[in-house]
Amino acid sequence: MNGKIKLSQIGKIVHKFWYEIPKHFETVSLDEFIIMPNHVHGIVVINNEHCRDAINRVSTTTKTINEKRGGITKHHNPMLSKSLSTIIRWYKGRSTYEINKIQNEIYFTWQPGFYEHIIRNEKELNIKRRYIINNPLKWELDRNNQKKRKI
Repeated sequence: MNGKIKLSQIGKIVHKFWYEIPKHFETVSLDEFIIMPNHVHGIVVINNEHCRDAINRVSTTTKTINEKRGGITKHHNPMLSKSLSTIIRWYKGRSTYEINKIQNEIYFTWQPGFYEHIIRNEKELNIKRRYIINNPLKWELDRNNQKKRKI
């Protein structure tokens, strides 16, 4: 591998739909991204003027009296299209659908969840970017690398 990733047909589909995310979520931009043999790493930037406190499900901005208000299932539901969960759900679902159209013997699935980390400043962003960029160099040592296992 030598720190280089050669994408399979599945990898090419995963790559394609990563870069389609901003077409479907207008508040999203993308940063560093890498496809590994058995996982992906990427930075999703949600440019949202209405931030929400995810734990308490409350807006951190002031609403006008004329603005529609809603509860969990109404207009201001934090799980609408501006949430990271919705973005990742779309990405996994769309790529899985296309991958399974081309495969006959193997049914492709993603792991059920995903790992997230909120990047709070430029220093942390640069650390995450370097981690993603250098990830292929570490694949030879990865515990999930099939070539490393002795059979």
